[in-house]
Amino acid sequence: NTDFVSKKKQLTAFREALNNRSKIEYVFDEPYKDEACSMTFDQDKDKKASLVDNVILLMLGDKSLNIDGVVTFNGRDFAEPCRNYGKEMICYPLK
Repeated sequence: NTDFVSKKKQLTAFREALNNRSKIEYVFDEPYKDEACSMTFDQDKDKKASLVDNVILLMLGDKSLNIDGVVTFNGRDFAEPCRNYGKEMICYPLK
């Protein structure tokens, strides 16, 4: 989000984490977009998630991807799904 990217120190740390290719693999998200779009429009009023967050949530649940964890700056939205799927969550900025 805009607030996050305006903080140079946080953005630099996040970039360094993403550039660590031994631990990070980028995943093509096209197979998840239609279902994520439906999830976005059909969600209940008490639990909101953006289209991007829904794509990530679907990827977390896809066992064929063998995802170990998520690097995010939005820990509030991903803490419970990561716990439910047994995935690690690294939240920036690190405290």
